[in-house]
Amino acid sequence: MKITSSAVVDGALDIIYGKFGDDVINGMPVRSFPFEIHEAPHDTVSFAFIFDDPDSIPVCGFPWTHWMAANLHDTVIADDASRTNRTFIQGVNSWFNPRRKETALQYACYGGPAPPDRMHTYVLTLWALDSDVAMQQGFSKQELLNAIKGHIVATAKLHATYQS
Repeated sequence: MKITSSAVVDGALDIIYGKFGDDVINGMPVRSFPFEIHEAPHDTVSFAFIFDDPDSIPVCGFPWTHWMAANLHDTVIADDASRTNRTFIQGVNSWFNPRRKETALQYACYGGPAPPDRMHTYVLTLWALDSDVAMQQGFSKQELLNAIKGHIVATAKLHATYQS
């Protein structure tokens, strides 16, 4: 199984999908990038993914989660699917701050790259699963990782950089 994206050229994510793009709400880039899933195993029922930034650990102390989704049945994910496609569920990204007057569900969406210190390398990890997972919109990263245990039939990764 493999992942490709027209938004990743020469290993770099197009700037429109991060802090230099035009679709930014309260400092958070909200336009998600398109990608395609190829050669998924025949016994795949659904997909789940996490798009995160392991290079953020020295900055904030943890891998920043930019986008999570589960119960995805399509192999072609369109540009801006986080805001326009309601056929899959999304988890809460790391832009959520419980100290602000916001709800976690407001952050169950794509929150794009905004590296503060240098170029970061982002990782889209995709799992092909043998079933859907029993979760609701607004799940956490740990809830997703627990839910997919024992259901993974294949894994693929896509790496992309984004400038600070």
